[in-house]
Amino acid sequence: MKWLEAIGTALREARNKEGMPQELAGDYVGKQQVWVSKVERGLIDIKLVDFVQLSTLYGTTVSLLLVRARDLVAASVRER
Repeated sequence: MKWLEAIGTALREARNKEGMPQELAGDYVGKQQVWVSKVERGLIDIKLVDFVQLSTLYGTTVSLLLVRARDLVAASVRER
């Protein structure tokens, strides 16, 4: 798993934990649902300000999301 995909996965997990639809998350940062979907699948970069806003919305921190992403990347390397 690459970093961009891992960050997206961490964001998706946090959003799902809150039971929040992608549409609401997108509205919060002024983006469309399709943008949230692309970020969560690791298809596009996310700006730091959007990352901070989403982490706040999901009740977590950028630091915790990055730790989760790091763990996902490390796990994928060990699986090889």
